[in-house]
Amino acid sequence: MAGRTPSNDRSAQIYARRRKVMEQARNLARSGAHADHTTIVPCLEALEGFAEARDKLEDRSFKAQLDRLCALAQGRGI
Repeated sequence: MAGRTPSNDRSAQIYARRRKVMEQARNLARSGAHADHTTIVPCLEALEGFAEARDKLEDRSFKAQLDRLCALAQGRGI
C-alpha cells in the first residue's frame, strides 16, 4: 500500500481549496444577488484558493454555468 507523500498531500490541499472557491462561485450565482459571472469573480478574489481556481473561473463553459445559475435564481430562465 502506497503511503502519502508531501506532494500528494499538497495536491489534495490545492484541489480542496480550488473546489471550495468554485462551490462558493456557484452559491453566489444561486443567491440571486448577481446578474452574471462578472460580479461574482471579484467577490472571490480574497478567498484562499482563488489563485488555484483562476483558470477554471476564466473558462468559458464555467462562466456560462454561472450565468445560467444567475438567470435561474433571478427567475429569468436560461
